[in-house]
Amino acid sequence: MTDEVAELVLRHNYDQAAALGMARTHSRAPLPVHRALIADLERRGQLDRRLEALPTDEELDGSVGPSRRRAGGRAVRSGLRGRAGSRTACAAGGPAG
Repeated sequence: MTDEVAELVLRHNYDQAAALGMARTHSRAPLPVHRALIADLERRGQLDRRLEALPTDEELDGSVGPSRRRAGGRAVRSGLRGRAGSRTACAAGGPAG
């Protein structure tokens, strides 16, 4: 039974790494749509980037890196949580954790 558990854990780790790799590869494609949504919500007063710890336009462009964000005291969040903190399925269709 121990070998079976080890096999399942290793397979899950492999699947999780593959899902994260695919998500990273495809993460830049919808960026213009996300930027437009953020800008629209900000214009309407329905979103505060600083309160939600969302990146600035410069950070989205890559001209300011994550270390600069940390220095500014803003947390970097993962997008893998759904409502009420429940885990959601990852981009590859498997479990998020």
